[in-house]
Formats: sequence, structure tokens, C-alpha cells
Amino acid sequence: LVHDTAEPTRKFALKQMHKASLLKRKSGTEVAFREKAAYDEIRPHPFITQCYGFFQDPLSLYLLLELCVMDLFELLQLHADGNGRLTEPCTRFYIASVALALRHLHSAGYVYRDLKPENVLIDSQGHVKLADLGAAKKVDKARTFTALGTEEYIPPEQVRGRGRTIASDWWALGVLLFELLMGRPPFEGDTSTETLTKVVKYGDAGEVGRDTLHRTMVTALGEDTTKAADLAVGLLNVSETLRVGCTPEGFLGIYSHPWFAEIDWQALYLQQILPPHVPP
Repeated sequence: LVHDTAEPTRKFALKQMHKASLLKRKSGTEVAFREKAAYDEIRPHPFITQCYGFFQDPLSLYLLLELCVMDLFELLQLHADGNGRLTEPCTRFYIASVALALRHLHSAGYVYRDLKPENVLIDSQGHVKLADLGAAKKVDKARTFTALGTEEYIPPEQVRGRGRTIASDWWALGVLLFELLMGRPPFEGDTSTETLTKVVKYGDAGEVGRDTLHRTMVTALGEDTTKAADLAVGLLNVSETLRVGCTPEGFLGIYSHPWFAEIDWQALYLQQILPPHVPP
């Protein structure tokens, strides 16, 4: 945490990356400069953390970033019910905000690649800020084959060695949607291998797998969540070309989905919708 000496009440987050540590890690330096390049190239967006500067000294690299007060994982600890679940209106607000952030990254030719609750920050007003662009990579319409990301959020195409495109971010959004409503991710195991095996088995099951996942959500949460379950299995379609957000209608498939009927997308983008939880 740092502040502006000319305006002490204006506070920022200072991300420090030790050069020695970066050099020890495979592609560590590349990741640091890739994050800087992403912040330089991607236009500011209300749901992506803003970067105000990049500098270095003999020992470290620094990013001066917009300050947030918590992440979505911490918010879950505070506001989820006894089963770790958020309400449907609350989940809708966060998923719609993240969807707008991902769409903005995709429009700049970037795939985010590391969506998870810990990378969805919450600012002092309660709005979403997608963080950590170090994993983001410019691919335009190509594929990237770098193995990274959290196992529970990795799409089946990457598990099978086919790399990933922006379609992987919509898969990850489906995982996040399921996790916020159900209190757990749809694919999890005691080890990374077990988790990835479940992702593959789900993909192999095709429509049966999607129907089972849909039924699991509706049985646990009630018939009123049918539209949410529809969106979740649409995002978790093993076929990249049939995945919601990746069909010929593109983002319109998300924008116009019945589960978002209550969302005023323009008001959301302008941050005119009161967030469900405002940090104290």
C-alpha cells in the first residue's frame, strides 16, 4: 500500500517483483513484462484493475495499481451461506461484471487464462476488478499452448493438449458461475490429476455429462435456478465452437441469455447498479 505524497488520501497498490526471483522461475521475466505490455495495450475498463505506472530499481520491478480491498474468495468467506454459496442475484452481478471484463480483453486480442475467485478483486465500492494480467496473452484468433492456470478452471481442450483460445475464458466463467452458486467447483479431486481426469470424463460424456451437471444444480438449488444451470452448461460445453460466447453470435449469446434478463448492461458498465456487498 502506497499513497500520493501530493494527495495523501489517494492510495494505490504497489506490486513488487524481485528480479532474482523472476530469474529463478521459468519465464518469470517474460511474465512480468507481458503483464506490463498488457496494461499498456489494453484500454482502461471499469472492471479491470488500472495500472498507473511501471518502474524498477536494481533489485525489483514495480507496478503501481489501482487499490482494491479484497478478492472474491475473501468475499465468499464473509457473505456465503453455510454451504459456501452466494445468492443468485449476487452471483448474477459478479458474473456479468466479469463477463464484460473478459469481453474487453478479448476485443484487444487477449486471452486471460487464469480466472479464479482470487483474481477477481473487489474495490472499496463493491465493484469487480479483474486483476493479474501476467497470465494474459495476446493471441488474436490463434491458440496458445502454455500450460498454466488453476486445475479446477482448466478447459478440456487444454487438458487434451490442444491449447486454448478465448473460448477457455468462457469455460472458466462457467466454472466460476457454478462455484459461486454451488459452493464448490464442478470438477475437483484430491490431486491435480484427479481434477483434470474429471474434466476429461465430463467432456467424454457429452450431452449426458451436461445433463447430469444441470440436474445437479437444479436439484440442489431448486427449479428457479434452471436458467442459471442452462447458462452454466452452455459455458461448460466441451465443444469450443458450441460454447456460449463462442458461437457465431459471440458475446450476444451471453448478453441476451435469459439468466441475465434482469441485468441492465449499460447501467452495470457505468457502475450505476448498487453492488450486493460493499466492503466495510
